[in-house]
Formats: sequence, C-alpha cells, structure tokens
Amino acid sequence: MWSKSSVERWLWAFALLLLSAAAAGDVFRGGEFRLASGDQAGAIEFSVLIPVALADETGLGLPDGCGVVGLERYVRADRLQLNYALVCDRPLTVADRIQTPWRLDAARVTLVQAEAPVTLTLTRASGGLAVPMIAQQHVDRSWPVLATEFTRQGVIHIGIGWDHLAFVLCLCLMFQGVRLLLLITTFTLGHSLSLGLAFFEVVTVPMPPVEAVIALSIVLMAREALLSDERTLKRPVLIVASFGLLHGLGFASALGELGVGDAERWPALLFFNIGVEIGQVAFVGVVAGLAYLLRRLAPLGPLRAGLLYGVGTVGAFWLFERVASFTAI
Repeated sequence: MWSKSSVERWLWAFALLLLSAAAAGDVFRGGEFRLASGDQAGAIEFSVLIPVALADETGLGLPDGCGVVGLERYVRADRLQLNYALVCDRPLTVADRIQTPWRLDAARVTLVQAEAPVTLTLTRASGGLAVPMIAQQHVDRSWPVLATEFTRQGVIHIGIGWDHLAFVLCLCLMFQGVRLLLLITTFTLGHSLSLGLAFFEVVTVPMPPVEAVIALSIVLMAREALLSDERTLKRPVLIVASFGLLHGLGFASALGELGVGDAERWPALLFFNIGVEIGQVAFVGVVAGLAYLLRRLAPLGPLRAGLLYGVGTVGAFWLFERVASFTAI
C-alpha cells in the first residue's frame, strides 16, 4: 500500500507535469498563405503569415522545376510575414504542392487564379502543411461534411486551448454539482455569443489584447478560487459570463483562420461551437472523475491549492508573454 505522503508526492508531480505542458502549448497556431501569379511567365508570389514563435529557417519543399529566387521578411507584433518569389519552368498541375516546415494547427490558403480567388482550409499535419499551387474545381460542402469537419475542429481547438481549459479547471476546483453546471453553461453562453459576433464581424477587436486579458482572467479566477469558495464569491454568474465573452473572441480567431466560404458560415459556426462544447464537457467529466478517484486516496486540499497556484502562475506567465508581444519588433 502507498502511504499518504507518497500519494501526495505523485499527485503533485502529475500536476506539475500538466502545468508545464500547458505553458508550452496554450495558443491555437493558425497561419495564412497566399499564392498569386507574378508579372513574368512562370513567376509565383507566395506570401506567408505565421506566429513569430514558429519561425523556422528550414526551406520550402518545392515541386520539380520550381525554385526560390527571392525572400522578404517582416515582423508585425507576434506575426511573421514571409514573401517568397518563386519561379517554375513548367506549367503547374493540381498535384503540385509547396511543403511548408511550420507546425501549424490550421491555415487559410488563398489562391489567386485567372477565374476568381479560391479559399481553402488546411488542417494539422505532422510534417507541416502542404499547400496546393493550383486549386481543383470548388464544390460546396454538404451539411454532413461541414458537421464532421467543424465539429472535429472545435474539439481540436478546445483540446489545445490550454488557456480556456485552465479557466474551466478553476471553475471545477471552486464549484461542484448543480452550481458548477450552471456556471459552465453561463461560460458557454458567453463565449458562444461573442464567438458569433466576432465571426460575423459585428464586433472587431485586435487579438493580442484579447489574448492577454484571457490570461488575466485565469489569474483572477485562480486567485478567487484560493481566497473564496462557492458560498462567498459574489456575483459568480456575472463574472463567469463576462470572462466567457472574452474567451469567445479567442475562439473566433481560430474559426476565422479555417477558411470558411460565404455559404458555409452559419453551419461552420454552429458545428465549431458544438465541437468546442463536446471537448469542454469531456474535460469537465475527466476532472470530476479524477477528483472522485483521488478523493479516495488522499485529501484533495493540498493538491487543489497546488493546482490553483500553478494555474495562476502559468496564467501570469501567459499574461506577461502576451503583453510583451505588443512591442515585439
């Protein structure tokens, strides 16, 4: 049998492991690519916009007959813009791809062709995204296809959205039972509303300050959970709803980078939101299940306090990191 002290040490080690992983992967990594024909025969302009943190000196993988003849780099806050000048000595086909080295979760690709610009969506690949150089004929996706794709993207986003999960974890560590369900529902309504408003550009705000305030919301909620409990916290519904509105703006940035056609906007919003909620409910279920099991092994008070201090510390790190990115050169 394990002693009480050994169980607590293992629980602390597990909590620290989770928090260190969170600190390394909290933000959805989206990019934008644009390909257009140049002024000369065979010339192609390939523009890339990615997070600065993903900058990689590894070269592009180009199809046979194509090469890089020029490159310009610009840094804008936390985004890196790369403008490649390419030349191909043969006509391109729909099979030709540019293999990129950046580990993006998704990217929106705009292909400027003779007929009309075509927008595509690329999702995560282990070795980087492969960007098509010629678009196939566009076909509107059916509702079942959209439901599958955007529900999956919603689940993926909440799964890698450590900052959103950290906020939900604070709620789980502070409330229980019906009150927890009420506040999770309130959080859901808040971020669903702001997600829709931002996605349809009814509300337009710069994302770096939003991401910074999301980090601040984690620090504040961790502090409240440490100093208060579910009986003493004043106006929890109003507080959680307000923070939910902020988190929804962060979700909107991810959905906007998935390349949604005009006819797909409503189903994309609906199913992305459903995917986010599936992932969120699954997370709450896992936390509740672990709490039930761990409660049978050792008192949860020390572990709860340790988790909240850890979450608050990571939230403060994200806050300083994101504020510092405002002045990145």
